[in-house]
Amino acid sequence: MDTRQRGAMLIIELAHMPEPHWNEQKEAVKATGADWGSKTKRWFLDINLDNPPIDTINTLFTIARKYGTYVRLVPEKTMSAESEHS
Repeated sequence: MDTRQRGAMLIIELAHMPEPHWNEQKEAVKATGADWGSKTKRWFLDINLDNPPIDTINTLFTIARKYGTYVRLVPEKTMSAESEHS
């Protein structure tokens, strides 16, 4: 029996907007536990697809509705190209 967890990554890009809304957006994304990728200038959040963090995902989509933040799910198979985020 295969007991590996299926992983994925959420990639979060902030919407361009004037202050103070940009800072509100950034702080809201940061509060989800996402990590900043200095090379890609994006936020990243690794998730387990077998036990997804539903509250965090809902929070990110609320942020996306409020600010226009872009949230994308990248499956484990394609994560290697995106994983150079630190």
